Amino acid sequence: MTGTTAAILFGIFVWWFSTGAILWLATRPGRWPAWATVWTAPVAVAAVAGLWRAGGDPTPWGAFEAFSCAILIWGWFELAFLSGLVLGPSKAPCPPGLKGWPRFVAAWRALAHHELGLAAALVILAALGWEEPNRFGLYTFAVLFFARI
Repeated sequence: MTGTTAAILFGIFVWWFSTGAILWLATRPGRWPAWATVWTAPVAVAAVAGLWRAGGDPTPWGAFEAFSCAILIWGWFELAFLSGLVLGPSKAPCPPGLKGWPRFVAAWRALAHHELGLAAALVILAALGWEEPNRFGLYTFAVLFFARI
């Protein structure tokens, strides 16, 4: 197996495994998803530190580490959103019949804090890693961010 094949398989595995883990945690009954978000916050903080450390490592291992850390940070934000902890100022369902700009405003009010958190994380990761030789984690997070938009 070549290094490229291993990297592709690793990326696919990490993406799908983390997606499944987040969905599993977010669909547990009761307050479990909210507590899981709180309990995994130190993992997200450690991933930021790991991404910063990996920024100085231009080896293939550094790219694997940076990618993994970016996925952990992204995953924490998704868990926080799906658990209902980081949403927006409006928690009410969208009023029926809204179209156009009013519907966009209602959607923004439901998602604002989550989206602003992701944007802030992107800015922080860019500030930490822009001058580093390994920007793979920053690029990973940026691709996820802009693909979401």
